[in-house]
Amino acid sequence: MSDGWRSESALNGIKRMLARRVVTRAAHVRVVSEPLKRSLVDRWGVDAARISVTPVGVNFQRSALSREESRRRLDPTLTDERVVLFVGRLVAAKNLPLLLEVAKRVLSMHPATRFVLVGDGELRASTEARARELGISANVRFTGNRPHGELPDVYAAADVFLLTSHYEGMPRVVLEAMLAARPVVTTRVGGLEDLVIDGQNGFLAARDDAATLAARVCTLLADAPLAEEFGARGARLAEERFGLPALADRIIDVWQRA
Repeated sequence: MSDGWRSESALNGIKRMLARRVVTRAAHVRVVSEPLKRSLVDRWGVDAARISVTPVGVNFQRSALSREESRRRLDPTLTDERVVLFVGRLVAAKNLPLLLEVAKRVLSMHPATRFVLVGDGELRASTEARARELGISANVRFTGNRPHGELPDVYAAADVFLLTSHYEGMPRVVLEAMLAARPVVTTRVGGLEDLVIDGQNGFLAARDDAATLAARVCTLLADAPLAEEFGARGARLAEERFGLPALADRIIDVWQRA
C-alpha cells in the first residue's frame, strides 16, 4: 500500500493500519509482485519466508484484426496515424497530468501521433480540459469505457502502450498490452518492474520523469522494427510467466502452504 494511495483519502490511513495488523499476523501472505514483497519485509518486518509472490493471471486472446482494421473500428480518424494507447480508470493514481505532459513532448517531435485514452472516471472532464489548455486536444482521443471483450481489438490498434501511474500493484492492462505484443513505456513503480524489462520488452522511467518517458515513446515511434521486437518479447514473457497455465501451480502451492 503506497504512500500515494494512503494520501488519496483519510480512510486509506485506517485501512492501511488494519491491513498491517492482518498481514503481520497471517500464517502466510500472497502478494502480486516482488517489489510489494520487499516492501512488506522492509517496512512492516514480515518474514520473507511467509510471503509468496503470485501475480494475478490474465485471460486474454490476441486480436485477429490487422492494426489498420483495429484502428478503423476504434476511431475512423486513426487510420493513417501512429497511436499511443492508455487503458484504465481516469483517476488520480494514473497521473494523467503526466501522461498529457508526455503527449505534448512527443507531439513536438511526432505531430501526427494520436494519444487514445480508453476508460472513464472522475477525472475525465479535468483531463479533457487540461488537454485543451496544453493545445493538444486535437491529438488526444477519449473513447470512454469499452466492453472487456473488445479490448484485444483496442490493444491491436496501438503502436505503443503508455502508463504514467504514481503507483501500481500488478496492472492487468500492462499484461494485456504485452499479450497483445505491444511495447510498453511506463513508470518504475510497484509490480511494473516484474513485467517490463527495461530496454528489452519496453522502457521504464522514474515516476514523474516526463522527459524520459517522452523520449522512450519517441524511440519506439521512430523505430517500428524495434517496437515489433519489444512487443514480441513482451508477449513471450507474459505467456511464460503470467499466463493462467503458468500461474496455476503457483496459486495451488500458496493455498497448500497457508
